[in-house]
Amino acid sequence: MVHQLASLVEGRAGALPLLEFTLDRMWSTLQRGQDTLSFEALVEIGGLEGALAEYADGVLAALAPSERALVRQLFLNHLTVLDRPGVRRVAVRSELRPEEWSIAIRLANERLLTTNRSDDGEETVEVVHEALLNAWGTLGPGSRKKSPSVIGVACSPTPCAGVTRGTRQPC
Repeated sequence: MVHQLASLVEGRAGALPLLEFTLDRMWSTLQRGQDTLSFEALVEIGGLEGALAEYADGVLAALAPSERALVRQLFLNHLTVLDRPGVRRVAVRSELRPEEWSIAIRLANERLLTTNRSDDGEETVEVVHEALLNAWGTLGPGSRKKSPSVIGVACSPTPCAGVTRGTRQPC
């Protein structure tokens, strides 16, 4: 089992946090009296990327419909690079509406996002791991095709460039 998990993360940037999350999810599948993780547990949780995506679906399902819409806006407008939707970007608090920041903090408390501070001290938020963007069918790369325009961010891969709050700019 150790060799299988090691081969899944070998050479992948940022793999250790993803492995830690996966092991934690595998551990939660153990039955009372069971003390050994198995390959079946890894399959049960959806593998390395699937564990995070499945967990994210559960978090999203627990939100109200209006909150789910905010999550979608947050991911599509602020947390991904516009022309490369499987690539995360750092969003600063000042570019988010208060309700977007609030839902970002809730998602950070659920371990889907991380918060930090920029060099100039402004609060920031980003997706915990790009595997979430690539494996999460709900809000992953393909979901951008469902929305012909993105609200709030001009077509620029540079974080914070072209922010125009409240306008609709087709991309």
